[in-house]
Amino acid sequence: MQSLSVLIAAHNEEMVIESTLNEIIGAIDPVIAFEIYVSEDGSSDETRNVVNKMIERDSRIRLSNPGPRLGYSLALCRAINEARNEILIFLDGDGQSHCEDLIKLLPLLEENLVIVGYRAPRQDSKLRLILSRFFKGVYRSLGFPALIDPSAGSVIAYKSDIAEFANQKPNLDFGFWWEFQAWRDSRKIKVLEFPVNHFQRTAGTTKVYLNRKMIWIGITHLIGLIKLKINLSRMN
Repeated sequence: MQSLSVLIAAHNEEMVIESTLNEIIGAIDPVIAFEIYVSEDGSSDETRNVVNKMIERDSRIRLSNPGPRLGYSLALCRAINEARNEILIFLDGDGQSHCEDLIKLLPLLEENLVIVGYRAPRQDSKLRLILSRFFKGVYRSLGFPALIDPSAGSVIAYKSDIAEFANQKPNLDFGFWWEFQAWRDSRKIKVLEFPVNHFQRTAGTTKVYLNRKMIWIGITHLIGLIKLKINLSRMN
């Protein structure tokens, strides 16, 4: 099997990033050669310093260059472009999904296929779950793929299959996976969904999906989905 790249977007994850990286290394080390690329997204805490200290102990970890915040979508696009290996595993930097669940699915990967680990059950706030269900309904009503968990960030793919997506301007700054799955479907790339464990954060809090930001996120996501539908229609 080819070597793989684990891609993580991280913003202000100093409390959990070390344990997340250690979990990934422990899950992959006995199985396959790998690298971990941390696309650090304009953190204002010690995330970069924590990762740099880990790099001193394990050169298989790589860190993006410092810079202003890009947003989750652009941070992951950068990670795809910077990845050195053909097999890509995507995980969030907050430790809510574990790499070992995806490693078990690697033998199923083939060309023109994306494997998605859907969260079962989701360990999110009631408000976030309600918002997610609402947008899942909107997503389907716009003709996008009827996935179990279209915003799931635990994904396996071949870089050659999805490199095109990483070189376009996203319509959703923080809705990367909604947009990715719509693009994948438009390109006739197949998908397989499997349940994976979803864990509550052990430390820290999300800086994106705070309750006080939910209305703003909802409005921007709705506008972004409509723009995405228009743009994909033009491309096709």
